[in-house]
Amino acid sequence: MKTEFEIILLILFVITTFMGVLHFGKQPKSRSNIFLGIFIILFALSVLHILLVNALFQTKYNPLILLPLNLIFLPFYFLIRYFDKFLSFQVYSIRFENSILLIAVIEILTNLLPTGAWMYTGKFDAELIAFVFAIKRLFVFMLLPLGVYALWHVKRKSTKFELKTNDDALRRKWVSEIIVLIALLIVVIALPEMARLVEMRNIALFFVQAIIGSIVVVYIGLRNLNVQVYSAIETAKETNKYNPETNLNFRNIQRLFEIDKIYLNSELRITDVANKISLTPNYVSKIVNENAQMNFNDFVNQYRLNEIIERFKNNEHQKMSIFALAQEAGFKSKSTFQAVFKKSMGKTPSQYLKEIDAAQ
Repeated sequence: MKTEFEIILLILFVITTFMGVLHFGKQPKSRSNIFLGIFIILFALSVLHILLVNALFQTKYNPLILLPLNLIFLPFYFLIRYFDKFLSFQVYSIRFENSILLIAVIEILTNLLPTGAWMYTGKFDAELIAFVFAIKRLFVFMLLPLGVYALWHVKRKSTKFELKTNDDALRRKWVSEIIVLIALLIVVIALPEMARLVEMRNIALFFVQAIIGSIVVVYIGLRNLNVQVYSAIETAKETNKYNPETNLNFRNIQRLFEIDKIYLNSELRITDVANKISLTPNYVSKIVNENAQMNFNDFVNQYRLNEIIERFKNNEHQKMSIFALAQEAGFKSKSTFQAVFKKSMGKTPSQYLKEIDAAQ
């Protein structure tokens, strides 16, 4: 029976690794795919760890030397970064993400302790090994509350996300689905340690963990790629242009402006937008030209102008000067602001405000 488990694990390791690599080659390239690809590959390495320790090697040193392959928080970090990029807005606070990354680094260093001590002293310290495995169990149980919080938070954020297109609805539906899958994965990861609490030590639990976990992770990878294809098709239908690559990326650009309001940064450059969605500046320019029927600078200024008009309607000009409001909206130069305003509205900002005041 053990041999069958080993063969299944080896096959699942190959499939999971291939799925992770596939996310790196997916065109057009996106950071969400890259982050999910890293998550999948790191999980595959954990499967490899179980296979090597329990199947191919049988010395007491192997579990310790190979321990750095079996990580919990580094894959979890790349998963939460995936949510950021997939939804095209900052889902989690920078502090939370950095905290998870710090825990991941501590976990890696802890896993390296026995090997480092062995290389330095020439032998394994039994007390140090016991300490490392105790910390390893602690990391597993830390994942439970942090994982629940992360999944609850992304669910809360995604439901507040304004649905404007079928593409948005499709993304929200996938987020709800992946939350359930990741919750299942977290339980599977904790299963052997939970069994240990009731003094149930069975090596088969690790095989079950690896098999179920691999199936879940491969399914997540397949569904992510599938959702992106249908998302592109839905976006194309709404614009009556079947160009999945261009339209999906344009929606991502719009999200940066409508949700993150990056246009408020007066130093905003096309390279900043390109870096956020992992495209080249020339390609971003092409996407904006084709979909918005204007160049990138006009596209940015239109958002800034809409921001100014909204503030005028809210009577904010009675508390601040016109140019101060323009600066807050992202305009760097007074002459640029006035030229953009007059070109779009057919009148100067002062004339526009007089009309508003008269109407009120």
